[in-house]
Amino acid sequence: MDQLDLVSTNERTIINFSKWGIDGIAVIGHYKYFQVHPQLPRHNHSNMMEVVFCAKGEQVYEVNEQVYSIKGGDIFITMPDELHSTAGYPEDKGELYWILIDLANDKILSWQQKEAIALKQSLLNIPNRHFTGSPSMKKNLETIISFSKFESLNLLQQIKVKHIVEGILLELLELGFKETSTINNVSLNRIKEFIELNIKSNFTIAQLAAHVYLSESRFKAWFKEQTGIPPLEFVLRRKIHYAKEMLLKGEKSVSDIAYELEFSSSQYFAKVFKKFTDQNPREIRKQID
Repeated sequence: MDQLDLVSTNERTIINFSKWGIDGIAVIGHYKYFQVHPQLPRHNHSNMMEVVFCAKGEQVYEVNEQVYSIKGGDIFITMPDELHSTAGYPEDKGELYWILIDLANDKILSWQQKEAIALKQSLLNIPNRHFTGSPSMKKNLETIISFSKFESLNLLQQIKVKHIVEGILLELLELGFKETSTINNVSLNRIKEFIELNIKSNFTIAQLAAHVYLSESRFKAWFKEQTGIPPLEFVLRRKIHYAKEMLLKGEKSVSDIAYELEFSSSQYFAKVFKKFTDQNPREIRKQID
């Protein structure tokens, strides 16, 4: 198992629950990034289940060689000992919480051993890895992070923290076992497919909205609600993803790819590429030279 990252910075907060003497939870963390950060390398957590709640933005994960894209409002689960990473993508700008649940511990929070065993078994049997969260989960996680300023907790604070985390875990089970919670939006899939098939084109909000029969204002609100990011930013992200694939093939120059994707200039293309990948296009090209 990789050593747990317990280092907080001005952009992220990590709470080491062992310092509070609370059983069953290893860490709860939170970051709010205003720019991309280096990719998360492949790693695993022995006997620990990781639960990620994306509050805002978009993030790519890879588990067992399968790639997932999560957006604001989504929950993503990694089971104990599963190798996972961000699939070569950077940690994206946005806001995200994560919980590491120690399933090797005989005790969890205030539950008795019999209750803790039942909880752990239920967590391991959640059928969905990727599903929609809830506003109350974000609110509860925010409250937990607000306690990070305390090196130790008094008895009343311990009771409150345990109660809130218990609520998070019970809600996680409720959401994870809902068949309807698995992300499956026909209109969203339709618009994503349209963008992929026409990725070399530039789009207006009017064109995209018409494709799913919505007004421009309703489309912008709906799309951001579904994906966590504005529609034209989504298009830019997909263009950059396509550009990165082309650069790695080594068949076209940076300028040719920028022109093909209808960027106004290769300089603007490089600026956008850097924004979403934390790399310069020519750095990608050097990887295959």
